[in-house]
Amino acid sequence: EMYLHPSAANQMRDTIYELSTQDSQILATTHSPYLIDLSRKPRQVLNRFACAGGAIQVQSFSVTDVFRSLLDEDRDYVKMILKVDDYVARVFFTKRIVVVEGDTEDIVIRETLRRLPREKRLGVLATTEIIKARGKASIIGLTKYLKAMGIAPTVIHDRDTGVAGAEKFNAPIEAAVGKDNVIALCECIEDVLGYAAPTSEKPYTAYSFTKAWGDQWNDVPAPWRAVIEKAFDIK
Repeated sequence: EMYLHPSAANQMRDTIYELSTQDSQILATTHSPYLIDLSRKPRQVLNRFACAGGAIQVQSFSVTDVFRSLLDEDRDYVKMILKVDDYVARVFFTKRIVVVEGDTEDIVIRETLRRLPREKRLGVLATTEIIKARGKASIIGLTKYLKAMGIAPTVIHDRDTGVAGAEKFNAPIEAAVGKDNVIALCECIEDVLGYAAPTSEKPYTAYSFTKAWGDQWNDVPAPWRAVIEKAFDIK
């Protein structure tokens, strides 16, 4: 699978799932998120192997059973996420998960991490995945899904005080994630970065803003730097 074109890997994955029925069982090992399809209806059991403290830890869970345990509304959100973003399967191959609302946070975080000292940057990239929930409401269902499988993410979202349609999700997000693992930006990422939130082209505006930074870690605005240090446990 290492040398397969992504399209070929997807075809291989589909074939494996098609061959797996009530009367047959397929055992496969992989390092590729392309071969995990979380949205499939047939029951699948994932065994996650990880090295911790010189020992091998094995975590086993049934994706379908966890999925069915979600509330109807949360299930709908998760279905949408899993169908749109294949890369969500990367959560099974990493140690730390950081969930963000969408593209603006994603692009700013990636530009921020690029300015970390090399050793720290490589350490973060090797152990962390950034997952876009694609909407504040979606964070709730996605987090419940991950936590039900033993994966506890850190979540970064806008606080949105005074914005009724968005502020109402703050309490449910904290309840789902846990207070210690939530970073609520006051009031939005643009406020933390230090410029007015645009009415359109938010990801591009954010990217353009980061281009004015220098190339060193201390060139990143201090309030945003503190957010990243907390979220990624950078010391």
